[in-house]
Amino acid sequence: MAKLKLDGPEFQHLKDFFQKKSDAYKAHEVEAAREIAAHDGTHAYGRHGYQSGWEPQLIRAVTGITPDQEFDPRGLNPSIRRWNFGVMGSSAYGPRGQEASAGLFEDNSFEPMNTDYHTAAGTIAGAFISPMAQSQARNMANAVVGALNTPNHVGAIWSFTKATSLTVNNPFGAPMTSVCVIVESPNKGEPWGISIAQRDPKSYRRDSRDTVVRCIDAFFNRKTWSQIYPKVDAGVRKFNQVVLGKSKVAFPQIGDLFEYFDVDVLWQSSARVIFRRTYDVGSKTTSAWRLITMFADTEKAGWAPSLFLSPEWKTKLKSWKMNANANDYAWTGQTCDVRRGNRQTYPVPAWA
Repeated sequence: MAKLKLDGPEFQHLKDFFQKKSDAYKAHEVEAAREIAAHDGTHAYGRHGYQSGWEPQLIRAVTGITPDQEFDPRGLNPSIRRWNFGVMGSSAYGPRGQEASAGLFEDNSFEPMNTDYHTAAGTIAGAFISPMAQSQARNMANAVVGALNTPNHVGAIWSFTKATSLTVNNPFGAPMTSVCVIVESPNKGEPWGISIAQRDPKSYRRDSRDTVVRCIDAFFNRKTWSQIYPKVDAGVRKFNQVVLGKSKVAFPQIGDLFEYFDVDVLWQSSARVIFRRTYDVGSKTTSAWRLITMFADTEKAGWAPSLFLSPEWKTKLKSWKMNANANDYAWTGQTCDVRRGNRQTYPVPAWA
């Protein structure tokens, strides 16, 4: 029997792998705790972290209710509430995110009402598949945005897309206070995340959270349609399917559950990372970039600033006979210094 070499390249590779895995889990916990403590609207980890799982992402895709809530900052409850309080020493969250411990025969958890849940816009909901994937994407995006800290990246040059013969001062420079960075997995095609997307966003039928939760429970427990809907009315989703198959197991496969709610599952090998910073008019300096959110995506790698128009800028644009709507402007691919003299030119991504 051959001896296992503990100093060979195979062992070193395995050692490095588990070290990266350990570091990623630790970093994720640190960043998630920091996000929760800040309570400033950032939602990179509670909403899109691997720990949220597919259940809350399906709930969001169908209802708009996000995984992270005031009473559940880590986005865990949709999964935890299925089995949590049957185990000694388990815990959930209270009304404001505090831990609520429970013993073997007691349930001290906070049970949210429908009005306690908040929603967010979007037709796609997703999470990273692992802390390693999110950590890798974050590090790559940090490297991109870190290069935008020079004096020649204080501002960006924009053009008015609805220009007329009366329009003046086009293009113009404005402080660069928001940027979107998209990075791709170094291993071509390797998924970083999974998202659940509405097939027809314009006419998508939203259902209640209770309906989605009951259907998820039915999938895990192989319930029939009649167990999900004891009383069927004409308003139930896919009425004919429910009535004709009432004695059948509703969701033999997880794909059947997604099919019922008219959503597709997307494997995504890139990540969209949003950063923001502030610009001080008096000192003409910018603050450090701050992560706002990040989630898996399918777009090609690149970066582009987003235009934020302060009240002062809106007034100035109107005096130039330009619209005060940020959506009417396109980035020219140029950045500039405070005086808008020294400029850098970059390719403009197709998605910008």
